[in-house]
Amino acid sequence: NTEKYVLYRFQQEELHHIFNSDLIQGSTLVDIGSGPTINFVLSATKRFQDIVVSDLVESNRLEVEKWLRKSEDSVDWSF
Repeated sequence: NTEKYVLYRFQQEELHHIFNSDLIQGSTLVDIGSGPTINFVLSATKRFQDIVVSDLVESNRLEVEKWLRKSEDSVDWSF
């Protein structure tokens, strides 16, 4: 869906701008309601020493944990 892609791209560009500016300070980023992905914090990896992702839904947390464990069936968010 084109509208969803445009919104996603806008979100990514804005987050990149924010994380690469002096608007945010500190060494730890806590992302609340991360969902089953880490895509919204990828642009923060150079700014923060520690990034904590969290979600209330167990299946979302399990999906991120699969990526952390490098499971074969996980989405590869590495770059």
